[in-house]
Amino acid sequence: MICLFSVVVICQSSACPSASIIHGWACVTDEECRSWEECDLWDHICRHKKGYCGVDLVCDNPWQQCDNVTHKCSAKPGYCDNDSGCGYEQKCDKNAHKCTSTPGYCDNDSDCNPWQECSGHGCKLTPGNCNDGYDCGFWQECSEHKCETSQFAYFTVIILIGAIAGIYIMKRVG
Repeated sequence: MICLFSVVVICQSSACPSASIIHGWACVTDEECRSWEECDLWDHICRHKKGYCGVDLVCDNPWQQCDNVTHKCSAKPGYCDNDSGCGYEQKCDKNAHKCTSTPGYCDNDSDCNPWQECSGHGCKLTPGNCNDGYDCGFWQECSEHKCETSQFAYFTVIILIGAIAGIYIMKRVG
């Protein structure tokens, strides 16, 4: 009688214990394997079923890991395979498998436009900057995302100063 016990059981006589007695990977039928495994009848080793895993190395992508509960490959922490793996203000970049902020939302200032800062996961204008003229003061216009005094304001101020000066002179003369 020759019995070898390891990952594989090789027996040459009926005196060897059945695979169901062996606590390990050896098997004769699928029932002797875990629910996410099946018995490979060629070498009588329990192997993961298609779509299942037992270790991270079995997963197809480097951004995946084997979930120890479901025994299915899923995204590692910090990675995603779809938008549901990201925060409400994020979407999954399908190429990098990383969560990125959706436009208008942010995790830090680099997620925003250069004239904005990240505040409460939202991109907010920094002082003196604008998206359009409504973001600027009354006498200002938005030019290349900067609030600047408009040319119209300069001419209006000059006309007003001239009008006030004219009224003052007329009162002094008259």
